[in-house]
Amino acid sequence: KPVVDPNGDGLWSAPPSNAAALDAANRCIARQGGTGELYGRRAYIHRLMGNYSLADADATRRIENARSGSAYRSSAIIRQNAGRHEQAIADFRESLRLGYDRPAWVHREIAESLRQLERFSEALAAVDTSVALDPAYDVALYERGLIFFEQERWDEAIGAFTRYFALNGSNAQAYVYRSTSFVRLERWNEALADAERAIQINPRSANGFNNRGYALHNLGRYG
Repeated sequence: KPVVDPNGDGLWSAPPSNAAALDAANRCIARQGGTGELYGRRAYIHRLMGNYSLADADATRRIENARSGSAYRSSAIIRQNAGRHEQAIADFRESLRLGYDRPAWVHREIAESLRQLERFSEALAAVDTSVALDPAYDVALYERGLIFFEQERWDEAIGAFTRYFALNGSNAQAYVYRSTSFVRLERWNEALADAERAIQINPRSANGFNNRGYALHNLGRYG
């Protein structure tokens, strides 16, 4: 939950809901005046609530208070969530220029926006930079799998998700993606194994059940 200090006394707490957090943040700003930190916190709450125009306005106010890598990255994430990927990429790059201390994260986030724009070669270059900076950053490996998957490069998607599973084996959707890649290659036993793993992790995985049924059908296991 977002942490706010509604009374301005240095005692920060986690409100029970986003609405309560927003109310507390508004009271903080009314009591203390707008600071970069408070605008950033309220922008985060607005983003969680899907209020992207309000979140963007507060993120801009935060940048006006203090230009920093963190402020630009927060602005970029809001714009990415709102589907404004070109602007998000520009903000992510400014975040890197200003020395944001987790560059692997930012390069991965740039890759995500580039993928959404179907600029796959650039997306792959960005995610490769992320992996080079932090080989243990599993989210970058997952993003690489998505880039290959969306291009229907099934063998490369399988390889990317396999590397991802070496770091994180608890993502049901990743198993669905690899299962689907196996389906596309008609590798039914492997597709079935991944579909069953997805269902084990998330018993409500509709695509996991769909892939399992499709694999069983093609294996002639009708009962």
